Amino acid sequence: MQQDSLNALMREGSTVSGAYLARTGRAWNRTLCPAARAPARARHGRQQGSDPELLRHHRRFILFYNLIATLLAGAIGFGVVYNSARIALSERGRELASLRVLGFTRGEIAYILLGELALLTLAAIPVGFVSASA
Repeated sequence: MQQDSLNALMREGSTVSGAYLARTGRAWNRTLCPAARAPARARHGRQQGSDPELLRHHRRFILFYNLIATLLAGAIGFGVVYNSARIALSERGRELASLRVLGFTRGEIAYILLGELALLTLAAIPVGFVSASA
């Protein structure tokens, strides 16, 4: 918008409310000195990028949030695998008992049951990653 049109719309005189300059080093000093002596100047400031303390605070917050999210995801994952193991054990109780009668040891039966759970978990991880990123 043209400055004259804006001043007429705002019912103001010819005023400038602000200016943003990109200057560095000596160019900043040459620009700032005359601006500091301007009449009816409210204030001037110099921003040299983001505050390092603020950036450090944001990084720490993001790391803490990621830690909490990872712990919750791990707890949920453990709960899902544990629940699946309990269901598989209760559904296959008779089959596992039959295997025991046929001469399988407890270790071999646990290997069969836990191997099935491991395969299901390993197959579900890539599917979970794909569905979470979509």
